[in-house]
Amino acid sequence: MKLAEQEDWKDKYLRSVAELDNFRRRSIIEKAQIADNAKIEIITQLLPIADSIQSALKMNVEGSEAIYQQIKDAFTKLGVTEIEAVGKPFNPNLHNAIMHEEDHKNKHKNIITDEFQKGYALGDKVIRPSLVKVVN
Repeated sequence: MKLAEQEDWKDKYLRSVAELDNFRRRSIIEKAQIADNAKIEIITQLLPIADSIQSALKMNVEGSEAIYQQIKDAFTKLGVTEIEAVGKPFNPNLHNAIMHEEDHKNKHKNIITDEFQKGYALGDKVIRPSLVKVVN
């Protein structure tokens, strides 16, 4: 076998190994994305239940606190976090302003004063933005 032919086979081998490594990396990333998308779909279905429990908490319905804690624990195990809102600066990536309030006395602008619906995120992906009231 000639030296040039050996180099050609070596090059083909190295390219094949690199392609296989790239395929493995892409497969791992795709599996993680599929898992995250499945989690988001399930969480999205559970959010109205969490909202109802939060409403029950505001009305002091007996037993709602324990149920709400269970759903929060389940969200935590899935990696879901509540998006902080009240008292925080408005961030259009995390919050959806449905009301604005003018406040000429206060120097703080674009601060969230009220939250109408909690927002949730899975890692850096926003599942649902918070519905908020902002002071301008």
